[in-house]
Amino acid sequence: MSENEIKKEAAIKAAEILLGIPREEIFKKSKSGKAKRNAEFVMSRRIISVMLKQRGFSLKGVAKAVGNKDHTTVINSLQKHQNYMETDKEYRETWERYKEIFNNMYNSLYEDQEYINQKHKSINAKIKYHKDQIYKLNLHRPVKPKKFMIEKNMFSVCFI
Repeated sequence: MSENEIKKEAAIKAAEILLGIPREEIFKKSKSGKAKRNAEFVMSRRIISVMLKQRGFSLKGVAKAVGNKDHTTVINSLQKHQNYMETDKEYRETWERYKEIFNNMYNSLYEDQEYINQKHKSINAKIKYHKDQIYKLNLHRPVKPKKFMIEKNMFSVCFI
């Protein structure tokens, strides 16, 4: 998992935890094919958008991460976020809780990924060691079977 994938996953999971909305619902389309516009769904997509933008995603990258939106939708979300931060105390408190949950989630996912990467390095080192041993012993070359006759029947024997 790349660092951007970890950021995206942490942003979505933090929104799920904070708002109590499952991922499928956050990005679910209505019957008309458009994203749900209930306030809690819009807010969840907005805070995910803002967090990803603050973490270095491009407008296009954020748009893709929040359900293939247009980059102008992301710009609108960023502007609304700024307005709410200046005028709405409850929104600011929600944002602060979201950032804390995001940071915990990101650190946890990042540490998990680091552990996985270390395991992969260890396994790859063991594979390389065994390959080197095989080459040192010339076991990588195919062995030609030795043929001999027993009672006029031909048998092939391969030594491993």
